[in-house]
Amino acid sequence: MLTVDLPDSDATERLGTALAAALEPGPAVILLEGTLGAGKSTLVRGFLHGLGVTGPVASPTYGLVHTYAVRPGGVHHADVYRIETLHELEQTGMLDELRQGVWLVEWASRFAGEWPADNLEVHIDVAGGARVARIVANGPKHTALLEGLCRTLQ
Repeated sequence: MLTVDLPDSDATERLGTALAAALEPGPAVILLEGTLGAGKSTLVRGFLHGLGVTGPVASPTYGLVHTYAVRPGGVHHADVYRIETLHELEQTGMLDELRQGVWLVEWASRFAGEWPADNLEVHIDVAGGARVARIVANGPKHTALLEGLCRTLQ
């Protein structure tokens, strides 16, 4: 597990950029957790800017998924907050597409157990105005991603 202090939104964006820099070729699933306003979309914005996306990056709360063609298979920013049931999630087709491209999924714990076992979890905790990211790798591919992130942050 890696813990990173996030004193402001710039630090959250920089963490996202560093995560993008550590990304290896192939698919990845990054599960994002945190309360409303914790900085999940801010982290994704840094991630996407680190991959060369220019312009605004908004949360896909209402569109469910925003896709960016910056890598083979695309980079998909998903928000499952408004999805009520597993059936509804399945109807989006999202679960069928997770083995292609890079997926950053906000509110993933709403459907714990439905995501690939090999993933990276990013929990952004807010306490007294301070934010802390706790990053946990599950599986070999994402363990390598976390190790790369640690090297990038040094």
